[in-house]
Amino acid sequence: MELSIQELAAKYSAAKDANYLSFYASQFDGIRHQIKNVIELGVQGGGSVKMWRDYFPKAQIFGVDIDDCSAAAQGERIHFFQGRQEDGELLKMITDEIEGGQFDIIIDDAAHFGLYSKLTYEHLFDGHLKPGGTYIIEDWGTGYWDDWPDGSRPDPVPHEMENRDVKETKFIYREDEATGLLPRTFHSHQSGMVGFVKQLVDESHHGAIKTAIPRRTSKFQYMTVTEGVVLIKKKA
Repeated sequence: MELSIQELAAKYSAAKDANYLSFYASQFDGIRHQIKNVIELGVQGGGSVKMWRDYFPKAQIFGVDIDDCSAAAQGERIHFFQGRQEDGELLKMITDEIEGGQFDIIIDDAAHFGLYSKLTYEHLFDGHLKPGGTYIIEDWGTGYWDDWPDGSRPDPVPHEMENRDVKETKFIYREDEATGLLPRTFHSHQSGMVGFVKQLVDESHHGAIKTAIPRRTSKFQYMTVTEGVVLIKKKA
């Protein structure tokens, strides 16, 4: 009998939040035997790559970490590479080892800095995630932390129409029958990983951006945002 992802995480001391594991089970339990290539960027000791190896019994598992986790992140169907997640040459070296150069699942659990995650996404999503594949970003909430290098404490706004008495402000769009004034722009936190995730939201409805050249639809089939995890399903 196959172990659940929760049981495997406990077996290998994988540093994964219980809510993340439940979410992954809901997404992947039905396709465990169909997955062939998985890469996780940021393996924190190596337990998670062993978890993924046993959870996806037919997959090759590739792990990347800035620290040397080779002593733990090893075994049958496990391939570890030491380096930085935004290193395009390293990522190319890894994808060159795979037939077709594409992954079924890409998991970014590395630095949790917005720029680094964006660079990783740009290196991997278009060319190295299979059509219909899954791209995962973990721990995007670091952008809300004021003690994180690219994070910041959110500045809550008491009301979207705080400037409703000043019609010339950029926040007010026009007179509205229901509210009196209709806001054109909403305040939004943009720091670090949060800002990058909001750029991905733009991609999820790219077809609505009339000024885009060339015009195109989104690369995403769908995008799911949970507390801690962003999951993107690439169009087939």
